[in-house]
Amino acid sequence: MKHVCAAYFPKSPDESGQSIDGHIREGVNFIEKIFLDRGFDNYLVRLARFLKVEISNKESRNALYASYIFHDLGKISRNYQESKTSFGGHEIISAYWISLHGNQLGLGEMLYPVIFSIYLHHHDIRRNIFKDIMRAELCMECLKLILDIYKEKTSIELTDYKTELEGKIHSQLRNKFNRVVSIDREFKYFRLSYPLLQVVHGADNYSASRRGGGRSILSIEVQKVYKAFGFLRENFGITD
Repeated sequence: MKHVCAAYFPKSPDESGQSIDGHIREGVNFIEKIFLDRGFDNYLVRLARFLKVEISNKESRNALYASYIFHDLGKISRNYQESKTSFGGHEIISAYWISLHGNQLGLGEMLYPVIFSIYLHHHDIRRNIFKDIMRAELCMECLKLILDIYKEKTSIELTDYKTELEGKIHSQLRNKFNRVVSIDREFKYFRLSYPLLQVVHGADNYSASRRGGGRSILSIEVQKVYKAFGFLRENFGITD
């Protein structure tokens, strides 16, 4: 039986866990049906052009996939998988890993919007300031699994990547942000991260709702929207 990292540890007997690959694939399916099938990648290109940032349609699609496929990458750190209690701060590891490897992901000018969206995807529920993470050892098998999903969706294959991160990870990431913001005085990259964050939140909550157990109000509403679009397509052929 192959090893698969968890994306969610059940907190009570009536809850189900969820594997990292299951969480990613459920969310990607949501993104394709709710966003990509309706031309959200084209909207992102137009928004970027309005902000005087040039991106291709391919880079737009890659950004939508990358922002979700890699948003929980930090959860495959062995510290989380072995403790089986909390994933607090995983988004910092995810964002930092992308900052090191993003130039290989075919994102162009969407690299930092993707990083910002990953970093911020739990900003609304973060209750404390994390101590600087000094080390993250990523599960090689599950990192390969995540990269395979990205390759499947984008035809982009990473062959050289880190499985161990060391140093003051959060501080190093903030230093990168400071350098970007010092150049991007109009906050174009940050503004482009907002629609990606919407996509990540929607897909994340939809995927979480699929595991069963307790559900948030947002995940229930996302599920309703998903079912409504399915009904419209099936009965009226509506695609937009």
